Amino acid sequence: MSTRRDQPQRAGAKTPSIPPTLARRRARVRFWRRLIVRLIAVLSSLVALVGIVGSVIAYRQISVAQRSAQTESRQIGDNFAQISVTLGTVSTSAGNASTSVGEARVALDDAAKTMRGVADTLDQTAGVINFTVPGTTYKPLAGVDTSFRDQARQLRTVADDVAKTNTALSRNGTDLKAISGDVATVSTQMADISAQLGRLSNDSDGSLTMITNATRLVITWSGIIHFLLLLVGISLFLLTVEDRVLANAQAPGGGRADVGDDIIEW
Repeated sequence: MSTRRDQPQRAGAKTPSIPPTLARRRARVRFWRRLIVRLIAVLSSLVALVGIVGSVIAYRQISVAQRSAQTESRQIGDNFAQISVTLGTVSTSAGNASTSVGEARVALDDAAKTMRGVADTLDQTAGVINFTVPGTTYKPLAGVDTSFRDQARQLRTVADDVAKTNTALSRNGTDLKAISGDVATVSTQMADISAQLGRLSNDSDGSLTMITNATRLVITWSGIIHFLLLLVGISLFLLTVEDRVLANAQAPGGGRADVGDDIIEW
């Protein structure tokens, strides 16, 4: 393949004739060139149209998706807020129960001390009433002291049982206090999650709105790119039409048939 510049022809000079073989060869080259360019133009236009339609649909769907996501985020945030309130109530109740258990422990401890004190008093009373009439071996209240001592022993047994119950309540009070603290922590976490979801679904400056706006920008840019691609495809197709019109206009009887081929010689 060789190239040459257009040379101005002298007035009255004849146009050189083209051999039939070269003319047919150039005609085939022009045909395949126009066919390939038109194929590329059509494919580019189809791809551009599909991209434009897809961008429009995606732009509309992103708005619908944003509204749905905001609604669901608000609902989930409200649920987490309700859970936080409920857990806060449970934490308060467990704390109050722990306090009540502590107060019960104090009362039981006092009761145990009181019963032991009464048992000691009964033992002392039994020792006092077990007296002997002076000058004799007669005990007028014989046997009564045994009853007092039995009562004292029973009171000490009850006091021991109360002490065991007090120990068990101590462990329960500790567990209730720990449960109250853990539930309070979970309640705080639920409240934080609810606040984060609220910020995410904010209509004006929420994170979801920012993400949606960025997605819209990308979709808009994609639509612009596909529109430019459509223009390129249409331009290529119009160029092939113009080339053929010029070739037909300058065919034998209207001018040179090899228009456009004086720059590139095949």
